[in-house]
Amino acid sequence: MADILVIDDEASLASVFEQFLSDEGHHVRVASSAADGLVAIAERQPDVVFMDVRMPGRSGLEALQEMRSRFPAVDVVMMTAYGTSQTSIDAIRTGAFDYLTKPVNGAIVLARVRAQIALYHQHRNLEREVRVRTRELRDTRLQVIRRLGRARSEEHTSELQSHSFISY
Repeated sequence: MADILVIDDEASLASVFEQFLSDEGHHVRVASSAADGLVAIAERQPDVVFMDVRMPGRSGLEALQEMRSRFPAVDVVMMTAYGTSQTSIDAIRTGAFDYLTKPVNGAIVLARVRAQIALYHQHRNLEREVRVRTRELRDTRLQVIRRLGRARSEEHTSELQSHSFISY
């Protein structure tokens, strides 16, 4: 299933996330700070990150900015118990995949994970399709170039024959 990283300074919530998502068949890692989360992502990029907005030291929004620049393929769902509409807007503008208000409903978390997995597979399929179409276009281009070369060569030969004084 999915490789999930939970970044939250609240150990009890992180533990609940870990247990709940593990029971659903996902591989879950936990980091207790934004700095530890960034290290964990650098070690192995997860499919999705659930990250608290408010943490001691570096905030989740600050970490999100760095994640977007260093790990643009990682989807991040921001969470907070102190949500305001402005915080939500800031998170989405910064590049969050989604924004949840604590306490988080397990069904909603699973829905976000499933949505991310679906997007991941869709993205991979599109990348594969682009590679196939690029190869096809390259092959077609080479065929056209070869045909043009042959046509020019034939045209040149015909021109030489028409200007020739010796008939064969």
